[in-house]
Amino acid sequence: MNKHANLIEAHKARHVWHPMVGAAIGNVRGKGLMLAIECVRDRKTKGPFALTDSFGSRPCAAGLSRGLALRWASGKVILSSPLTYTCDNVDETVAILDVAFAAAPI
Repeated sequence: MNKHANLIEAHKARHVWHPMVGAAIGNVRGKGLMLAIECVRDRKTKGPFALTDSFGSRPCAAGLSRGLALRWASGKVILSSPLTYTCDNVDETVAILDVAFAAAPI
């Protein structure tokens, strides 16, 4: 299982600074099948959204409507991939994230 997680992590790494990273993305990080997308109000200063800000609910709702379960926690959009994830699933996830963040302008 660890070998599979490492393969998927390496594949995800190729997408980390994919064009998806729009104005609201401050950082993308993760380990194995976990991914956290840090959302910021200002990308230059990395000024965070207030914890009460509902920004994250917009990409989460847009992702869910396309079959991708995301959650908003502490200024981050979190993705917890299933253990059966494949490289094709990662590619599809990045495509959905593109649409989800485009649907959630600052």
